[in-house]
Amino acid sequence: MKRSLLICAAVSLLAVLLIAFIRGLAPGCSAAEALSALCDGTFAVGAVLMGVGILSWVGQSGFFDIYSYGTRAAWNRLTPFVKGREATPRYYDYKVKRDAERKPPMKMPLIIGTGMLLLSLILLFVYSRVNRNV
Repeated sequence: MKRSLLICAAVSLLAVLLIAFIRGLAPGCSAAEALSALCDGTFAVGAVLMGVGILSWVGQSGFFDIYSYGTRAAWNRLTPFVKGREATPRYYDYKVKRDAERKPPMKMPLIIGTGMLLLSLILLFVYSRVNRNV
């Protein structure tokens, strides 16, 4: 778990720096411009990671099982010519099988995303203080 947290944090930091450089972070820029670019980068990465974490959490709760079952049942009924096509089980049997195979949700994107959003709020606060004095 610790290794996955470090990998997720490193990739997130690289994405933040990439977005910040695209938004204007460069050597010689003013403090307000640097803080603005870093705030944009941390917010964008934090929002995406938090969304991925929430979708993972909701998905692992079984919320989307009916959609995957319906898609599989429709595919099996609409393609009778496909070789190796399995018969569609009842939804209850499908749900019990999915619950037995279910893995825990990914926590790292949610943790890192929340941290990035909090860092974005701190940077926004500092930016508003620096920009007021300019």
